[in-house]
Amino acid sequence: MEILVLGAGPGGISAALEALRHGHRVTIIDPEGLGGNALKHSLVPSKVLIQAADVERKMADWGVGSLSHGEDWTRLMAWQKERVQAGIHAAAVQLQRARIIEEAADWLSPREVVTAKSHTVLQGDVVIIAVGSRQRLIPGLKPDGSRVLLPRALGTMTALPDALTIIGAGATGLEAASLFSQFGASVEVYVASDALLPNWDVGLGTGLLDALQRCGVTWHFGRRVVDLSDAGETAVRIQWRSPAGDGEAVRPSVLLATGRIPVWDAAILQPLGFALDPLGFFAVSSVGETSVDGVYAVGDAAAGLKLASRAWMQGQSAVRHALGIPTKTAASMVEAIFTHPEVARVGVPTDRRYRLAPNHSGLYHALLQGEEKAYGVIYADDKDGIKGAEFMGSGAAEAASLVSLAIDAGLSADALAAVGAASPTSAEWFWTLSRERTF
Repeated sequence: MEILVLGAGPGGISAALEALRHGHRVTIIDPEGLGGNALKHSLVPSKVLIQAADVERKMADWGVGSLSHGEDWTRLMAWQKERVQAGIHAAAVQLQRARIIEEAADWLSPREVVTAKSHTVLQGDVVIIAVGSRQRLIPGLKPDGSRVLLPRALGTMTALPDALTIIGAGATGLEAASLFSQFGASVEVYVASDALLPNWDVGLGTGLLDALQRCGVTWHFGRRVVDLSDAGETAVRIQWRSPAGDGEAVRPSVLLATGRIPVWDAAILQPLGFALDPLGFFAVSSVGETSVDGVYAVGDAAAGLKLASRAWMQGQSAVRHALGIPTKTAASMVEAIFTHPEVARVGVPTDRRYRLAPNHSGLYHALLQGEEKAYGVIYADDKDGIKGAEFMGSGAAEAASLVSLAIDAGLSADALAAVGAASPTSAEWFWTLSRERTF
């Protein structure tokens, strides 16, 4: 069978590996080659800096040096690039039997494309769309790598900015605010909504806001940035609207963390028979099926959460479904934001909940991390079955991952409280679960 994969990020790589594992022919098309946005520009570069910022904070707590200036910063960025290349190399080794075409492609039909440079026509018995998404821009001044930055700038900065204005407070904006403030930069964030993490448990939103304010981050809530304009060679004019009135400010540089939009417009996709969600992403089933037989969409290209982990799992599931192999999808994907403190959630909230006590005197993880306000809540149904969770603190994402497994296995709150966790790990938190009922 001929498997055509459009896009070479996590979803595309995962799909290609699964198809090769079952002995099928694979062609991957991506103008940037293997890696995708996650490996080259987003997940890996940002997480290297987030880890470095965490080290920087700990070094400050311990009263020792700094990573953020001069040769140390240059070495850090070189190591970051080395990690990216190591990831690309690992993918290339595993995909040696795949045909990889480093070109853009245009649609001819739902299962047929033509490459932009060599004009090669390619057809697939199965097509996996894993093209990711693109940055939502703000009208006016376009990204130039100095005054107006995209998140991919985290992989190319030759020096830390002294001051940075971030537009948007989703995962990307919050992570950037956290890491740059830990490195000592002056950081401010423009937020269109009136609260941080408005759809999360209120304790996490207020807790993260307090922590980032203590780190020096300034917040502008209820201000929707509508235009960026030239304010000289080294400055940007920001114009915003708010219920209290419109305004503007002049800042040296801004980072756009304004969300993601589809790669292709609806005018291109709908004539091909593809159904789209209200935002223009491919409407898909739980295994990535689009409305066109034999065509699947995974990762950022598909409706739903934009997570590299989800893309990887969807790529594998899509190919297995296309080949008629039984597949099971995750009941719940973990959403994690790697700020300091880290926040994460999984599943759905319910009225029946347990408040965790991560700072209980018998637990050591938060103590050794210097965290005094770690926080957690477990959501359960009327029979005490685990339905979801939200956490704030070091190790929050790993704790949420354990809860994802508990949801999938149909475990009860008592079973989760009995986890045989090692100390010091965030799984210790679950030991307090049975003591913290709030219903």
